[in-house]
Amino acid sequence: MTGRRILPKAFKENLCEHWSYRCAVCNGRFTTRELQADHRVPYRVSGESLELIPEDFMPLCPSCNRAKSWACENCPNWERRVAAECKTCLWGSPQSYLHIAMVPERRLHLSWSGEDEVAEFDQLSARASAENATIAQLVKRDISTRLNSD
Repeated sequence: MTGRRILPKAFKENLCEHWSYRCAVCNGRFTTRELQADHRVPYRVSGESLELIPEDFMPLCPSCNRAKSWACENCPNWERRVAAECKTCLWGSPQSYLHIAMVPERRLHLSWSGEDEVAEFDQLSARASAENATIAQLVKRDISTRLNSD
């Protein structure tokens, strides 16, 4: 392992291009300037390898990068420093993970786009409000009902 390094501009550009300029966690579209090339396994846990391997990095938007930092710094593995644990976490492998900071949890990020979808979202929001629930609670309840009726 070596000290922390500054990533070459071309490396970051190639990483962003490979991910279609999308954040690996929230899937939002950003410019190269906005995205941050993030270590999948926090530097504090595994240090820096001698070779610059694209698979060891992913682009994160500033919001997701801050959320990852907070989650990792408050994870029990922050002190244990077991890289394999990080590789099975949402924050290390958002496309295929077993836990979020050692807690069995799954997340789903949804977006509504365009006039028709936004109108549906507004209906969902009004329904949630009428039922004194959050949109997330309502969606989870609807999905659970659907899964249990099949």
